[in-house]
Amino acid sequence: MLLVICAGCKRKAAGSNGSAVQITDSLRAGLFSAAGPEDTALSPFVKSLEGNGYVYRLKGIRFPDGKTDLASVDIYCRGKLHQKVNFDTVSLLSEEEAFFSVDKDVNFDGYNDLEIVNVKGNYFSKSSFWLYGHQDKRYIHTEELDEIFNPEIDALHQLIRSSYHIGPSDEYNEVYEWKGKKLVLTHRQAMENGNP
Repeated sequence: MLLVICAGCKRKAAGSNGSAVQITDSLRAGLFSAAGPEDTALSPFVKSLEGNGYVYRLKGIRFPDGKTDLASVDIYCRGKLHQKVNFDTVSLLSEEEAFFSVDKDVNFDGYNDLEIVNVKGNYFSKSSFWLYGHQDKRYIHTEELDEIFNPEIDALHQLIRSSYHIGPSDEYNEVYEWKGKKLVLTHRQAMENGNP
């Protein structure tokens, strides 16, 4: 009789169709609870900044191998959640690479914007930017900035500069300007295989 009860429990745990239960990433589901024994080594990752009258909390999960997946920035005003900025998971090799800032005015409108580094390599990086809308007091993702290598904000000349190289001999310099609310590539210089 005891064998029959144990066999029945095993069948129930496997599910009615006999397939394994899929475990979803608890952070993406909005939960930090442990989903199973495989997930016990995962831990929440949080990094905070203060500025512009807000507190910003970059959130993600840390894996045992040091890899960190970032998923959101919670923005607080006077202790209350003001805005949650969600983004496709940014994967970094270590938590030291997790960088974000709120001290650059990327579109030169007098208000600082939110930057999150989304790719970090040996010779280049890319960032995603959320521009601050001063009328509605919300940050809005500007996808056209996502593909600029090594963005440098030149506030004096109101330009975004990009300098990077691919391989040992291919070097690129680009300049972007805002024309109204649109970002435009206004200058590009390429030196490929040592030739301009």
